[in-house]
Amino acid sequence: MVWQLLALGSAFTDSLFQLGTKKWLHNESKRERAHIFIIAGLALIALTLATGIPVIKQNFWFYAVADAIALAIAMQFYFKAFASEDASLVSPMLSITPLFMLFLSPLIVGDNASGTGVIAVLLIASGAFFLNYSNNKQLKLSTGILYILATSFIFAITGNI
Repeated sequence: MVWQLLALGSAFTDSLFQLGTKKWLHNESKRERAHIFIIAGLALIALTLATGIPVIKQNFWFYAVADAIALAIAMQFYFKAFASEDASLVSPMLSITPLFMLFLSPLIVGDNASGTGVIAVLLIASGAFFLNYSNNKQLKLSTGILYILATSFIFAITGNI
C-alpha cells in the first residue's frame, strides 16, 4: 500500500514539475534558469560534503563528466520542447524513454528486460504515441516532439551510465 501512495505522489509531483516548466519558460530568462540550476548543484555538493564522500571507483570521473554533458544537452532539448509545443503533447512523449532503454541496455550494460517488462514498456510507449495521434491518423512530428524524443533518447543513455 505504501508503494502505491509513493507512486501516486511521484506522478503528481512530476506532472506539477512539467506544468511548472512550461510556465517557467515564459517567465524566466535563460540566465535565471542557469542560476537556479547552479544553486541546486551547489546545494547537492554541500549535502554530499555534509554526509560524507563515498569511495570513488575507477572511471568514475569519466562517466560523471559524460553523464553531466549528456544531461546538460538533454535539458536544453527538454526546455526547447516545452517552449515550442503544448505541454499536453510533449509531456507524454517522455514515456518513450523505457522503450529506448529496451534497445540500449543490452548494448551498454548487457542487461535484458523480462517478457512482462517488455510488454509493459510497449504498452506505455504505445499509449504515448496514441496520445499524440491526430484525428486523421497521422503522428505529428513537430519540432517540440522531436526535441522531447531526443531528450528521451539521451535519458535512456544516461540511465545506463
